[in-house]
Amino acid sequence: QGDATEALLVRHSYGDSINWNLPGGGYKPAQERPEAAMRRELHEELGAETATLDWLCEYKTAAQGKSD
Repeated sequence: QGDATEALLVRHSYGDSINWNLPGGGYKPAQERPEAAMRRELHEELGAETATLDWLCEYKTAAQGKSD
């Protein structure tokens, strides 16, 4: 684990846009690695092509009626 001092939070355009959340979404472990899923989601949600990423943990939620 890295010495992360910053975290990227977003306000989604769907659901409760008042709250700040982690960018992300679902992924299928049999089809892609977690790091690839993080990069894909950053690109899909923010248009980010590159970023320095430090793995902190895996976070699962069923908020807003979906499994992420």
